Amino acid sequence: MGEFLQLPQHVLTTACVYFHRFFMRKPLQTSRTGGGWSHYEMATACVFLACKSEEALRKLSIVVDAAMASLDKSPEGQARWADRSFRSNHTSHEFLKWRDLVLLHEETLLTTLCFDLVVPQPHEVLVRSTRLLHVEKPLARLAWTIITDTLRDATCILFDAPVLAAGAFKKACLIRGTDPAMFYGARPEGAPPVAPEEDYIDWLDAFDVDEEEAQSAFEAIEDVYAFHMPQQQQRGSHKKPRTDAGDVSVDVSMDASVKPAAPAAPVPAPASAPASAPASAPAPASAPAPPPAPGPAPVPPPQPARKEPKEEGEISS
Repeated sequence: MGEFLQLPQHVLTTACVYFHRFFMRKPLQTSRTGGGWSHYEMATACVFLACKSEEALRKLSIVVDAAMASLDKSPEGQARWADRSFRSNHTSHEFLKWRDLVLLHEETLLTTLCFDLVVPQPHEVLVRSTRLLHVEKPLARLAWTIITDTLRDATCILFDAPVLAAGAFKKACLIRGTDPAMFYGARPEGAPPVAPEEDYIDWLDAFDVDEEEAQSAFEAIEDVYAFHMPQQQQRGSHKKPRTDAGDVSVDVSMDASVKPAAPAAPVPAPASAPASAPASAPAPASAPAPPPAPGPAPVPPPQPARKEPKEEGEISS
């Protein structure tokens, strides 16, 4: 739905937080005949409410179209979802049912959340902290993707935004083979004065967390991947990994992108070998010239016979 509606990341994060907070208090429907709340219907209500609270307004009819398009698994429906051309009949019974369900679920969602709709954004904390630490963009993007992956389950609501961002940054550093302690930044303006030799902040200060909090979030993120990665591999999803939104396979491909840097080390060794080879290379270069000589070699032995091979070689060529 988020892709169909082209929603920014902070709206998707807010919708996911609403969704997990709701089902921490209400039961999930596990079958069509069982009790509980349908996660499809509640997810649509969460997206609709998040669009309002984050001021990225979308019409109710468009949100319903996005929900119906996402549930249409036929080849034609998937094609219309991909090019965002899906439009339902707004007078049909199915559309009217979805419209009423979204409005009903929105009221239930508001009361369940106690009208507490403000959601701190871990992505914003990550961007602010990585800029302060002068982190290179590939590493910052990987940490961004890891935060997005935590939205798959309730991990995103178990930690404050700075703690979750710090844990994702530590996970990204581990994947890249980098020590987060190597990053330092200048103290922000207005900070209390300190000794000149301490006029900097480390990565924990940049995220405003301590080592124990960052480690706790890091371990929770490890559990997210340990649980969801096998399921992702079993499904064999054919979708390409997103660059702006979450997919467990994204950081795997990013992790693989680090490995090409290792083969770069052996490259200089082969490069030096060809450098000495040119000395012997002329031999093969001159070798092709003699082959024409053996053909005319049976011609008369006199001295002019040496010039004849060249003329015959030119003619034959």
